[in-house]
Amino acid sequence: MLKSTQKINLDVLGFWASTLCAIHCAALPILLTFSALGSLEILENPFIEGTMLGIAAILALASILPSYLHKHQRIQPLLITIIGFTFIFLGRVTSVEAFEAINTVVGGSLVAISHLLNSHYLKMWRRG
Repeated sequence: MLKSTQKINLDVLGFWASTLCAIHCAALPILLTFSALGSLEILENPFIEGTMLGIAAILALASILPSYLHKHQRIQPLLITIIGFTFIFLGRVTSVEAFEAINTVVGGSLVAISHLLNSHYLKMWRRG
């Protein structure tokens, strides 16, 4: 069992997973088009992208939902997360590459922001 000083902060992990996802989606088209990395198709692998999204979704569910239900009970982080994943979903189902990149970056950024907001509300809740 982890001591209180060793607890894993799911909001920090979720923030970084979402931020890395957004950076990946924003930079990937540029890297593949204008660099020697264009031959590295692994960067565009659906399994890797799905894994990144899955990790971000699991971290959001494990952090934001319990915080809302059992602690601060502020709905904003949960709503921003839902909106963020909606943008990501809309980006994934489109065939227009630019639309996919924009929606995914916006969605990943919103999920990252939701983790920051959730962390802020948790700190306020702990202070009483």
